[in-house]
Amino acid sequence: MKNIKRSDFALNLIQFRKQSGLSQDDLAKLTGISSRMIAYYETQSINPPLDKIKIIAEALKVKVSDLVDENKKNNEIMNLDPRILKIAMMIKDLNRTDKESIYNIIKSLHKKQLQEVSK
Repeated sequence: MKNIKRSDFALNLIQFRKQSGLSQDDLAKLTGISSRMIAYYETQSINPPLDKIKIIAEALKVKVSDLVDENKKNNEIMNLDPRILKIAMMIKDLNRTDKESIYNIIKSLHKKQLQEVSK
C-alpha cells in the first residue's frame, strides 16, 4: 500500500469530525458529499475544492481557516519548554492585577527583543 502523507486539511477534518462525534457517514449526510469522498479527503494528501471545504466547515460548525490551517498553534504549544508551561499554570492561580503585571513585563521584554533583532 502506498504511504501518503495526509494533508493538514485531512488531519484537521478528522480532528473536527471526531470532536463533533460524527462518523464519515454522518458528515456525508450533513454535507451532501458522499461518504466515499469524505473518506478520500481524510486519507489523501490533496485538498477538496473550496466550495466543498465551505460546506464541510459549515456542517462541522468551524471556520474554513480552522480546516485548512496547519495547526501551528498546537504544534507551538506542544514544543514549548516544559518550564514555560509550568509557569503558565502558576500564573493562572494569580489574581487579576498580578496577571496583568506579568503580562506587561513579558510584552515589554518581547518588544525589546524584537527591537534588538531588527537592529
